[in-house]
Amino acid sequence: MDKLERLLEAPCFILDILPGRVPRRKAKEYAELEKEYLHTEEQEKKFFNVLMKLRCYYDLKIVLPDGEETDDITVADLKESVGRKYLQILVEDSLIVSDPDDMYMSLFNPSDEMLEIIKGITASEGMCVWESTKCD
Repeated sequence: MDKLERLLEAPCFILDILPGRVPRRKAKEYAELEKEYLHTEEQEKKFFNVLMKLRCYYDLKIVLPDGEETDDITVADLKESVGRKYLQILVEDSLIVSDPDDMYMSLFNPSDEMLEIIKGITASEGMCVWESTKCD
C-alpha cells in the first residue's frame, strides 16, 4: 500500500466552518449555506490562512497527480491553488485534502501535537475541527 492510500485510511478530522456533521433532516439548510459560502473569497481566505499559519510549524508538500511530492509549498503556490484546485498536502506523516467543491478540508492521521496546533489555528480563523467516521 502506498503512502497516500495508507494516509487516506487513517483517522480523519474535518476543518470546517461548522462544529460537526449536519443532520440529514437539515440537508436543505446545509445546501443553502453551501450556495452562499462555497467558492467565496471568504472561504478561500480562511483555508489560505490556515495553511499559511500551519507553514510556520511544519513543512507542507503538495502531492502531484502522478504521486510526486513537491518541495515546501510557497505563498504563491497557496494563492494560486487554495479554493481553485484539488490539493493533497503532506504534512509530516499526515495528509490534508482540499477540494474546491467542499466547504471543508480533511486532515488524515495527525499527531496529537499537530491536532492541537491545527485546532488553535482553525479557531483563530473562526473554524472548527471535528473527528469524522467517514471521509471522502
